Amino acid sequence: MLLQNSLEGGVNGQEITTANSGGASGDAFSYTFGAVYTTAQAANGTRSATLDSSSSSLELDLPLDGAANGNVYGRLDFRIGQRTSGDEIVGMDLVAFDGDSNFYQWTAQVTLPASGSATLKLIHFNGETETTIDTENITVPLGTWCRLEIRASNSTSSTAEARFYNAAAGTTVTATVSGSASHSTVVPWAFAPTYARSGATSANIWVDDVGVGDADWLGPVITSVSVTVTPSAVTAAATIPSPALAVGSTIAPGAVTAAAVIPAPDVHTGAATTAVNPGAVVATAVIPSPTVMAYKNVFMTPDPLVAVAVIPTPTVGVPVNPGDQIDRAGQVEWNGFLLGGNTSYRWLTLEGWWDLPDIDPGNVPHPSRHGAYAGRDLTQERHVTYTALVRARREDMQAVVNELKAATRILDDDTELPLAIRVLDDVLVGYGKVARRSIPIDKLVRLGHAQLTIQWTLSDPILQSRALANAVVADGVWQDVTNLGDAPAYPTIRMPGPANGPTIFVRHEEAGRLDERALEFDVHLNTGETLIIDTYYGTATVGADPVMDTLTGNSVPIPDLILPAGQSLIGYGSSGGGAPAATVLWRHSYL
Repeated sequence: MLLQNSLEGGVNGQEITTANSGGASGDAFSYTFGAVYTTAQAANGTRSATLDSSSSSLELDLPLDGAANGNVYGRLDFRIGQRTSGDEIVGMDLVAFDGDSNFYQWTAQVTLPASGSATLKLIHFNGETETTIDTENITVPLGTWCRLEIRASNSTSSTAEARFYNAAAGTTVTATVSGSASHSTVVPWAFAPTYARSGATSANIWVDDVGVGDADWLGPVITSVSVTVTPSAVTAAATIPSPALAVGSTIAPGAVTAAAVIPAPDVHTGAATTAVNPGAVVATAVIPSPTVMAYKNVFMTPDPLVAVAVIPTPTVGVPVNPGDQIDRAGQVEWNGFLLGGNTSYRWLTLEGWWDLPDIDPGNVPHPSRHGAYAGRDLTQERHVTYTALVRARREDMQAVVNELKAATRILDDDTELPLAIRVLDDVLVGYGKVARRSIPIDKLVRLGHAQLTIQWTLSDPILQSRALANAVVADGVWQDVTNLGDAPAYPTIRMPGPANGPTIFVRHEEAGRLDERALEFDVHLNTGETLIIDTYYGTATVGADPVMDTLTGNSVPIPDLILPAGQSLIGYGSSGGGAPAATVLWRHSYL
């Protein structure tokens, strides 16, 4: 298996991320820090990466297909622009890690100090201490693309070798360092970071053509093959249609007078099905005073006044929707804090999200015979457990852990916060609290590696779609609607005035049984008034006034008007007819 990234797919000046490093560049990096695309230099092609800070890293994840004791090979093209007052360091690691407590790595490193000889080093880390195994003085040609390669085995008697080439395309090794080290156990290859640290105040190190494989030394990048191809001529038929000409007359229509109607905006958004009702837009008419000058007693007829209407732009604030930050599969957003792909908290497992929660059976035992009376089953709370591997630079580890702890703190009240997760394609949202956070501390934490477990408890086990579905139902009309989930959805219904006795119906048929439910209100809605029904919370309001007491005897309790899974019919009507259409809003619901 071979993983390679040529950096050819990037945009000049853009920060390199895991999201934009694949495509034309090859295999996407699994972790990036402090590097940007540049067209100023390139070992091959037109682009490379340059430093954006004092320490950069571009990482390709393993494991490869090699055997447990197999070799892994890495390659890196690099260019150092000049000597500076600090050390110029570039290198490549091969890391073996079992995701638990066993961890070691081999490093090939080139160091160019402010003065004196440059060195090629082979460094070994056994999980606790770092040891330089072999060193050789080298000459690094400044302003020239060079190549660094490394090989290492992950056996208990591990061996490694680093090679330096003073030209990126060179085939003769300029310098070699090698050595061996003992390990108590064999762990699989995990990842291969490329890094650079510059003593310059601006970009001074460039890297290109990062690769890692398990077959053999990668060698220089092959950029072209001399092949001449002469294709046969292609015969194309050109059809040029005759232009169509028409002779007529020019018509100048009279001016059309139009009336300007400015409707009040109506916005629906947010975590729940909450309607945002901005105030009416006020148009201010400015009428200038006429100027009249008279020098004797005469009757004056001034020109008509021109009124200028000044209409301010309404300002509407829109709350953040849960899941707004999720842009790929394998991401978790907890109250705006992102975990998973493209973060330092790398997804390992997720439990309880697709699982059916524990069930409270509704069966009642028969008093005088075997068995029980069948009853309705109800689910208990949903418990969601997320395990991850925390990865960060050593110097950033404390900040990464502090941010995580702040995001998963215990609140002072009973507020439940949004949890949005995208496993494959769909983003689903639930509301809950943090029930557990575990960050075991071992010797790897100080190296930027830790394991993480977070558990959330969702009092309502039903998960909802992030997208808000809607249907507009005219007075006297039945309309098909669909809840794409597998659990009942609780809609929000908006009935605008003028309307008398507005009524909403939901009709659902399943297994040959027809179920029809209605909410009928003995209320008169004036123009500009809207009756808002929230079936989840069981409320009905007109403005700030509750109107639950106007429900008629033909109605079910407000929380009982649900949209079952699958297709249903929604009907709307008023006693006088002709009312404006009602709007039904819901989210697809899942258990």
